[in-house]
Amino acid sequence: MRRFSFFLATILLLIPTLASAQLKAVATTGDLAATTKAVGGGAVQVQSLVRPGEDPHFVDPRPSYARHLNQADLLVYVGMELEVGWLPALLRQARNPKIQPGQTGNFDASRQVQALQVPTGPVDRSMGDVHPAGNPHYTTDPRQAARVALALGQTLGQLDPANADQYQTRARDFARQALEKARQWEERFTELPSSSRRM
Repeated sequence: MRRFSFFLATILLLIPTLASAQLKAVATTGDLAATTKAVGGGAVQVQSLVRPGEDPHFVDPRPSYARHLNQADLLVYVGMELEVGWLPALLRQARNPKIQPGQTGNFDASRQVQALQVPTGPVDRSMGDVHPAGNPHYTTDPRQAARVALALGQTLGQLDPANADQYQTRARDFARQALEKARQWEERFTELPSSSRRM
């Protein structure tokens, strides 16, 4: 998982930054911010709300976060109730109709992925860290990240039609690299002795 985070960081270093980005995006987590920046390139300014090392389940909603959301053209979040304890309140405070649920500027990344570990039967908060919609920690899987990137390319193209082709090209490049990384990991995993895989 750390290798994929390094992969995202490497992509960011290769992207030129323009003085004035056309779109402003806010992502709840660093990995989604990196993916958004990789697809948006210099045309999108990206702000991450969750700081490195901070648990995205429990975030102190600072007033500055509401300001970022107020100025955003796009909100990118994990979904699957990962941010349910703090993001809805910030959205209300932001008073930005562009990023409210149902709008083009509201991008629930979990709607683009294959849900895993979806619990069956009754689920409630007394059971601890259980997510009724599935495991929200999907962003560590490069195959899921590829799906998110491709959908982001489409969304950014809707928000900024003049750069739509560039967004989609970068999204495809990102997805291709992510899938290649997934293939390499699978090959290495299958090469391990069965005893190592069980550890």
